[in-house]
Amino acid sequence: MIKEGLNNALLINYFKYILTVDDIKKFKPNQEVYKLAPTAFNCEPNEITFFSSNNWDISCANKFRFKTIWVNRGQILSEQLPGSPDYEVQTITEALNFIEV
Repeated sequence: MIKEGLNNALLINYFKYILTVDDIKKFKPNQEVYKLAPTAFNCEPNEITFFSSNNWDISCANKFRFKTIWVNRGQILSEQLPGSPDYEVQTITEALNFIEV
């Protein structure tokens, strides 16, 4: 579904890698989803920076030991979930300050 959408929007050629749950037929919060990136890139989970605007998603990614950035666009209060984001920002642009390219 993701690949088809990127193709239809003429964006597919801008991506070197596309990792999607469509390939494994499992969905978050299943830990298999969070294993996709470390497996594909042959790295440790703590070498992955995980962005999300969903606090529950950040909680799951923390459990898997990703470095996490919560993009809190609406400046909402954090839900009472285990773990905290490594960074909290208001925009994706702001989040770019916390990654190595």
